This record gives sequence, structure tokens and C-alpha cells, in this order.
Amino acid sequence: MKRFLAIALMLVFTLSSSALAADLARFQQAEGVTVECDPANPTAYSVLAGFSGEAGWTQPGGHMLIRYKNMGRSEELPLILISFTTSGFKAGTLSVRTDAHRYDAVCTDLAGAGLSAIDSEASVLVNGASLAMLEDMAGSEIVRITLVNADSAESETFALGASDRATLQLFLDEYAAEVAPMLQTSANLAKVYDVLSPSVTAQDAEDLTALMAELRAEEYVPLRTDDVSNAVAALQQALIDLGCLSGKADGIFGKKTAEAVRRFQAACGLEVTGVADAETQVQLRLALALAE
Repeated sequence: MKRFLAIALMLVFTLSSSALAADLARFQQAEGVTVECDPANPTAYSVLAGFSGEAGWTQPGGHMLIRYKNMGRSEELPLILISFTTSGFKAGTLSVRTDAHRYDAVCTDLAGAGLSAIDSEASVLVNGASLAMLEDMAGSEIVRITLVNADSAESETFALGASDRATLQLFLDEYAAEVAPMLQTSANLAKVYDVLSPSVTAQDAEDLTALMAELRAEEYVPLRTDDVSNAVAALQQALIDLGCLSGKADGIFGKKTAEAVRRFQAACGLEVTGVADAETQVQLRLALALAE
């Protein structure tokens, strides 16, 4: 299998092509997206989303990183990789819960295909096998991703916020406009995509949009440092149940509770304030419902 991968990739790398470089204008205008392109070699480009300058990840609790890369040796090897990563392990599989579906995917083995230079912790190549899942993620309000360690049963779960879903859609639009047509005309490129295809299985699940509407219809009092109440105790218990806080729910909103709220907000793609506002409490209740 590895020999076949190497041969397929070598075929593409050695192709010559007179095709024009991709139009990267849409990315150059997008917030939070970095474009690198050598004017002397327009067929070599790299587009990166998911980092915030030198500060690192935009979501400390779990991250989505997108690479759109052409190796520069041929215009016929554009790869769009959606990578989901945590702060520690390399995930071999991932599961996704959207508004009304569940997906399980085996991550693309980039290192095994000789592409370790652009490997990440858990990558999914955008192609026919993964497109329906990724489109559902971009169009859903609820997107929770669980990564499973390739070497153990350890796992981490985090959510994609609205800005991440919008960024994902930007790259899916690029795939439909630029890459998918090339897969129809280049047999060699299609072979490479075939061998890099992730295994994705899908199943219907309870539609959570009604639950979200119900949760958002309720009234929530913001909870913050120095508050003391039964509502704070309930908040603490929810954070304990989700593994964001240790200890007992004493009803006193102290520094540890504020830190736990920040961790949860970061993992959900929310603004990290340490204040349990209405949206934070909605997401907490949703996370508890999904954990049952």
C-alpha cells in the first residue's frame, strides 16, 4: 500500500502543467487567514487558517486548523486539509456531532503517504468522501468534535464556534470552485485523492435544533466572580460533570470557577471572559445533554 502511495504521489509531483495558479484573492481578504505565495512561482502557495499570529491557537481548548497547499512542483497537487487538534496527542479517529447527525472518521494518514511535512494531529482531506460531513459542520449551529488518541483510549471534546464554521465554509467553497473540477480532468490527481481519502461513516441522530431554541428561550442571570448563590452551585456542578472543574460545588464563584468557565468558553469557541453569560450557560446545558 505504501509503495502504491509513493508511486501515485511521484506521478503527480513529476507532472508538468500549464494551468494558472489558484485565485487566492478571497483568502487574502478574509480575516484570520494567512496567504503565502511566491510571485516568481505562482503554482506554489500556502494558505493557513486557525492561528492568531504569533499568539498561537485561537481556541486554547481545541482547535481547527486548515491548510490549503500546493507543493509548487505541479499545479495539479492542491490539497485542502481540515485538521482538528488538541494540546497533546495525535488522534487517529474523530467523531462529530452536528445538529442532526453523527459522523465517525479515520483521519487521513499523511505521514504514511510521504506528506509528513504538512501533517497535523488529526487531518481530514476535503474530497468526495468527507465533503458531506464538512458541509454539515459548516451549516450546523451545533458542532462538537471528539478526538481519540491513536495510542490509547484518551479523548478530548470541543466545539466549533460561528467564526470557525464560517472559515470552514470559505475553504469548502474553494474546493468546489477550484479543486473538484481538477479532480474530474486529472486522473493522476484523482488517484492521489483516492489513496488519501478518509473513511467517514454517518448516521442520523436526534435533531437538537429544537432543544437549542428551548434553551435560548429561557432567561439567564450572568454569573461572575464573587457571586454566591444556588445558581453558582449549579454552574459549578455542570463544570465538574464536564471535567472542567475539580472539587465540590460550594456556590461561591471564586478564581477556580472563573478559570473553569474560561476553559469551557475556549473549548466552545466562545469569547473567553470568565463570566458565565447567557450563551455560556446555554452551551453548558447543551454539553450536559450530549454527555448523557
